[in-house]
Amino acid sequence: MDISKNITYYRSQKGVTQQWLADAIDVSKMSISHFENGKRRPDIATIKKICKALDVTLGKFMSDNLAASQQDAIVAQIRYAAQRYYDACLCANTVCDANTLPKEKIPVFEDANRSASYMRSVLGLAPTGPVGNLTSVLENKGIYVVLVEQRDMGVSTKNFSGYNGLSNKGFPIIAVNESMVYGRQRFTLAHEFAHLLFTNATERQIDDIAGRFLLPSEDLKREVGSKRPFISFKEIVYVQNEYGVSEQCIVFRARQEEIISQRTYDIILNAKEYPQDTTDIREHPIRLEQIVCRAYTDNEISVSKAAELLNVDTVK
Repeated sequence: MDISKNITYYRSQKGVTQQWLADAIDVSKMSISHFENGKRRPDIATIKKICKALDVTLGKFMSDNLAASQQDAIVAQIRYAAQRYYDACLCANTVCDANTLPKEKIPVFEDANRSASYMRSVLGLAPTGPVGNLTSVLENKGIYVVLVEQRDMGVSTKNFSGYNGLSNKGFPIIAVNESMVYGRQRFTLAHEFAHLLFTNATERQIDDIAGRFLLPSEDLKREVGSKRPFISFKEIVYVQNEYGVSEQCIVFRARQEEIISQRTYDIILNAKEYPQDTTDIREHPIRLEQIVCRAYTDNEISVSKAAELLNVDTVK
């Protein structure tokens, strides 16, 4: 485990400077610099303070899910994408940090359903029903969504799921692994969005809230019933297609709501014919493309500049 890289990674994810973190944990900026370049190793008490300041659990911080090279490559790609978005907004004479998120994060509610409802209200969604294109919903609220690609990175992104934070220009970012299947990708978007809204929440709490956000209790009971001895695989697929959630999420939520028993839950998960998410549906961010198109249409940029901002060889 590389603690120095983890500090840099999660500080970057939160979108704060070394000075901000130093002030938050009452040390010098030089100390943070030494922690991040590996010249000094913080003790466990300091690590706990860093975790609290950066809104990351100690367990997540200390885990070794991503190698240092992976973290560097992913952070670099997100920063490059954020810079291109900022530059495109300047070219199109539009504001990049105009978002409608609450100015301050709040503690999670004791009732996970209430937290999920709060998420929907922030996005202007109805309390129940399918969310629809979540990527589009987030972009329309001023959140820049980035798909992290493994292509040309030189390292694997298989252990990377998602990222959230503020860019150094002040706008919120959510990044997800491009290679994830549809249901997993949407769940990760919801998970990272929850992190933008709530403080003092464990990963388990955030996962619980994200599942309820995508598949509210009322909807689930309407779709499959309030008490069932078994749920057929065809029914699971119907809900999966309508709500854009994984089969695991549906079955887990059914167990949560006591629609099915633990025994039935185990039987479904262990079944050989258990449905897998094979849909080829994807949600693609389009905000950057829209802004670049606007700038080009208004003759603010050339074709070559448009290609540069979109990070492509040519613009069609």
